[in-house]
Amino acid sequence: MRVLGIDTATSLCTVGIAGDEGFEADYRINRGYIHGEYLSVVIKQVMKASGISLSDIDGFAVSIGPGSFTGLRIGLSVIKGIVLGYEKPVAAVDTMDGLINRIPPVSDNGCVMLTARKGEIYQGKYRFLQGRWQRQDEYQIVSEKNIGNNFKTEETVFIGDGVDKFFSIIEERVKRPKFLQPEFSLPSGFSIAKLGREMIRQKKQVDIETVVPLYLKRFKGVM
Repeated sequence: MRVLGIDTATSLCTVGIAGDEGFEADYRINRGYIHGEYLSVVIKQVMKASGISLSDIDGFAVSIGPGSFTGLRIGLSVIKGIVLGYEKPVAAVDTMDGLINRIPPVSDNGCVMLTARKGEIYQGKYRFLQGRWQRQDEYQIVSEKNIGNNFKTEETVFIGDGVDKFFSIIEERVKRPKFLQPEFSLPSGFSIAKLGREMIRQKKQVDIETVVPLYLKRFKGVM
Protein backbone atom coordinates (compact mmCIF):
# COMPACT_ATOMS: atom_id res chain seq x y z
CA MET A 1 0.00 0.00 0.00
CA ARG A 2 1.32 3.42 -1.01
CA VAL A 3 0.04 6.47 0.92
CA LEU A 4 0.65 10.17 0.25
CA GLY A 5 0.71 12.42 3.30
CA ILE A 6 0.64 16.19 3.70
CA ASP A 7 1.20 18.55 6.61
CA THR A 8 0.25 22.23 6.45
CA ALA A 9 -0.21 22.83 10.19
CA THR A 10 2.81 25.14 10.47
CA SER A 11 4.69 27.54 8.19
CA LEU A 12 6.27 24.49 6.55
CA CYS A 13 4.52 22.87 3.60
CA THR A 14 5.47 19.20 3.36
CA VAL A 15 4.40 16.23 1.24
CA GLY A 16 5.65 12.66 1.58
CA ILE A 17 5.00 9.11 0.45
CA ALA A 18 5.16 5.88 2.48
CA GLY A 19 5.00 2.50 0.75
CA ASP A 20 5.43 -1.20 1.42
CA GLU A 21 9.20 -0.73 1.67
CA GLY A 22 8.87 2.31 3.94
CA PHE A 23 10.24 5.67 2.85
CA GLU A 24 9.61 6.80 -0.73
CA ALA A 25 9.57 10.62 -0.63
CA ASP A 26 9.60 13.63 1.69
CA TYR A 27 9.49 17.16 0.25
CA ARG A 28 9.49 20.28 2.43
CA ILE A 29 9.41 23.96 1.65
CA ASN A 30 9.25 26.85 4.11
CA ARG A 31 7.69 29.90 2.48
CA GLY A 32 5.46 30.99 5.35
CA TYR A 33 1.74 30.53 5.66
CA ILE A 34 0.95 30.60 1.94
CA HIS A 35 0.13 26.92 1.44
CA GLY A 36 -2.72 27.79 -0.89
CA GLU A 37 -0.17 28.87 -3.49
CA TYR A 38 2.23 25.96 -3.14
CA LEU A 39 0.56 22.76 -1.93
CA SER A 40 -0.89 21.56 -5.25
CA VAL A 41 2.40 22.43 -7.01
CA VAL A 42 4.42 20.53 -4.40
CA ILE A 43 2.21 17.44 -4.75
CA LYS A 44 2.74 17.46 -8.54
CA GLN A 45 6.50 17.85 -8.08
CA VAL A 46 6.63 14.90 -5.66
CA MET A 47 4.62 12.75 -8.07
CA LYS A 48 6.87 13.65 -10.99
CA ALA A 49 10.10 13.12 -9.06
CA SER A 50 8.83 9.76 -7.75
CA GLY A 51 7.90 8.59 -11.23
CA ILE A 52 4.32 7.81 -10.28
CA SER A 53 0.88 9.37 -10.70
CA LEU A 54 -1.96 9.97 -8.24
CA SER A 55 -3.70 6.90 -9.64
CA ASP A 56 -0.82 4.83 -8.18
CA ILE A 57 -1.57 6.15 -4.68
CA ASP A 58 -3.71 3.79 -2.57
CA GLY A 59 -4.65 6.26 0.15
CA PHE A 60 -4.05 9.71 1.57
CA ALA A 61 -3.17 11.09 4.99
CA VAL A 62 -3.59 14.66 6.16
CA SER A 63 -2.42 16.47 9.27
CA ILE A 64 -5.48 17.85 11.09
CA GLY A 65 -3.91 19.86 13.92
CA PRO A 66 -3.50 21.45 16.27
CA GLY A 67 -1.85 24.19 14.28
CA SER A 68 -2.60 27.00 11.88
CA PHE A 69 -6.34 26.86 11.30
CA THR A 70 -6.04 28.37 7.81
CA GLY A 71 -3.19 26.06 6.87
CA LEU A 72 -5.08 23.00 8.06
CA ARG A 73 -8.19 23.95 6.12
CA ILE A 74 -6.11 24.37 2.96
CA GLY A 75 -4.64 20.91 3.43
CA LEU A 76 -8.04 19.36 3.95
CA SER A 77 -9.49 21.19 0.95
CA VAL A 78 -6.74 19.99 -1.40
CA ILE A 79 -6.99 16.38 -0.20
CA LYS A 80 -10.77 16.52 -0.51
CA GLY A 81 -10.47 17.63 -4.14
CA ILE A 82 -8.07 14.79 -4.92
CA VAL A 83 -10.09 12.12 -3.13
CA LEU A 84 -13.32 13.08 -4.86
CA GLY A 85 -11.58 12.39 -8.14
CA TYR A 86 -9.89 9.11 -7.16
CA GLU A 87 -12.16 7.75 -4.41
CA LYS A 88 -9.32 6.57 -2.17
CA PRO A 89 -9.35 6.20 1.65
CA VAL A 90 -8.13 9.08 3.84
CA ALA A 91 -6.59 9.06 7.32
CA ALA A 92 -6.68 12.12 9.59
CA VAL A 93 -3.42 12.26 11.58
CA ASP A 94 -2.83 14.48 14.60
CA THR A 95 -0.04 16.94 13.82
CA MET A 96 1.83 16.28 17.07
CA ASP A 97 1.70 12.51 16.51
CA GLY A 98 3.42 13.07 13.19
CA LEU A 99 6.16 15.13 14.84
CA ILE A 100 6.90 12.98 17.88
CA ASN A 101 7.00 9.76 15.88
CA ARG A 102 9.88 11.18 13.81
CA ILE A 103 12.28 10.93 16.74
CA PRO A 104 13.90 7.89 18.39
CA PRO A 105 13.24 7.09 22.07
CA VAL A 106 16.05 9.27 23.39
CA SER A 107 13.95 9.71 26.55
CA ASP A 108 10.95 7.90 28.03
CA ASN A 109 9.01 11.17 28.02
CA GLY A 110 8.34 13.62 25.19
CA CYS A 111 6.61 16.95 24.79
CA VAL A 112 5.59 18.62 21.52
CA MET A 113 5.20 22.40 21.59
CA LEU A 114 3.81 24.24 18.59
CA THR A 115 3.44 28.00 18.24
CA ALA A 116 -0.15 29.17 18.73
CA ARG A 117 -1.28 32.76 19.22
CA LYS A 118 1.12 35.39 20.55
CA GLY A 119 2.57 34.24 23.86
CA GLU A 120 0.92 30.80 23.68
CA ILE A 121 1.75 27.27 22.57
CA TYR A 122 -0.13 24.11 21.72
CA GLN A 123 1.23 21.35 23.95
CA GLY A 124 1.03 17.57 23.92
CA LYS A 125 2.75 15.18 26.35
CA TYR A 126 3.89 11.70 25.29
CA ARG A 127 5.51 8.60 26.72
CA PHE A 128 7.38 5.90 24.81
CA LEU A 129 5.48 2.68 25.48
CA GLN A 130 5.31 -0.65 23.65
CA GLY A 131 7.69 0.50 20.96
CA ARG A 132 6.03 3.79 20.05
CA TRP A 133 5.20 7.28 21.33
CA GLN A 134 1.77 7.45 22.97
CA ARG A 135 0.01 10.62 24.07
CA GLN A 136 -0.61 10.80 27.82
CA ASP A 137 -3.16 13.60 28.19
CA GLU A 138 -5.35 16.03 26.27
CA TYR A 139 -3.75 18.62 24.05
CA GLN A 140 -3.63 22.03 25.70
CA ILE A 141 -3.16 25.68 24.89
CA VAL A 142 -0.57 26.99 27.36
CA SER A 143 0.23 30.64 28.03
CA GLU A 144 3.82 31.87 28.27
CA LYS A 145 3.62 32.23 32.04
CA ASN A 146 2.79 28.51 32.35
CA ILE A 147 5.15 27.09 29.72
CA GLY A 148 7.37 24.45 31.30
CA ASN A 149 5.33 24.17 34.48
CA ASN A 150 3.79 20.92 35.76
CA PHE A 151 6.62 18.68 34.55
CA LYS A 152 7.80 16.01 36.96
CA THR A 153 11.42 15.15 37.66
CA GLU A 154 11.66 12.62 34.79
CA GLU A 155 13.81 13.62 31.84
CA THR A 156 11.66 14.93 28.96
CA VAL A 157 12.66 15.58 25.35
CA PHE A 158 11.09 18.68 23.80
CA ILE A 159 10.44 19.21 20.07
CA GLY A 160 8.39 21.60 17.92
CA ASP A 161 8.73 25.20 16.75
CA GLY A 162 7.48 26.40 20.13
CA VAL A 163 10.60 24.92 21.76
CA ASP A 164 12.93 27.16 19.78
CA LYS A 165 10.81 30.20 20.56
CA PHE A 166 10.63 29.54 24.30
CA PHE A 167 13.91 27.63 24.76
CA SER A 168 15.21 29.74 27.66
CA ILE A 169 11.91 29.47 29.55
CA ILE A 170 11.81 25.68 29.20
CA GLU A 171 15.44 25.36 30.26
CA GLU A 172 14.80 27.49 33.33
CA ARG A 173 11.56 25.87 34.51
CA VAL A 174 11.89 22.19 33.58
CA LYS A 175 14.10 20.13 35.88
CA ARG A 176 15.48 17.68 33.30
CA PRO A 177 14.86 18.95 29.77
CA LYS A 178 16.43 17.29 26.74
CA PHE A 179 16.74 18.97 23.34
CA LEU A 180 17.48 17.65 19.86
CA GLN A 181 18.81 19.28 16.73
CA PRO A 182 16.34 21.81 15.18
CA GLU A 183 15.63 19.56 12.18
CA PHE A 184 13.80 17.11 14.46
CA SER A 185 11.20 19.84 15.07
CA LEU A 186 10.33 20.10 11.38
CA PRO A 187 7.07 18.49 10.21
CA SER A 188 7.36 15.63 7.74
CA GLY A 189 4.91 14.60 5.05
CA PHE A 190 6.46 11.13 5.14
CA SER A 191 5.77 10.82 8.89
CA ILE A 192 2.12 11.75 8.28
CA ALA A 193 1.98 9.27 5.39
CA LYS A 194 3.53 6.50 7.50
CA LEU A 195 1.09 6.94 10.38
CA GLY A 196 -1.81 7.35 7.94
CA ARG A 197 -0.83 4.12 6.20
CA GLU A 198 -1.05 2.27 9.51
CA MET A 199 -4.46 3.82 10.22
CA ILE A 200 -5.85 2.92 6.80
CA ARG A 201 -4.61 -0.66 7.16
CA GLN A 202 -6.49 -0.75 10.48
CA LYS A 203 -9.63 0.62 8.78
CA LYS A 204 -9.38 3.90 10.71
CA GLN A 205 -10.02 6.16 7.73
CA VAL A 206 -12.30 9.21 7.88
CA ASP A 207 -15.08 10.67 5.78
CA ILE A 208 -13.33 13.52 3.97
CA GLU A 209 -16.69 15.28 3.56
CA THR A 210 -17.14 15.72 7.31
CA VAL A 211 -13.62 15.80 8.85
CA VAL A 212 -12.60 19.19 10.26
CA PRO A 213 -9.35 20.62 11.70
CA LEU A 214 -8.60 19.83 15.33
CA TYR A 215 -9.62 22.93 17.23
CA LEU A 216 -8.46 23.39 20.83
CA LYS A 217 -10.44 25.18 23.48
CA ARG A 218 -8.61 26.96 26.27
CA PHE A 219 -8.60 24.95 29.47
CA LYS A 220 -9.06 26.55 32.86
CA GLY A 221 -5.75 26.80 34.68
CA VAL A 222 -3.43 26.90 31.67
CA MET A 223 -4.07 30.49 30.61
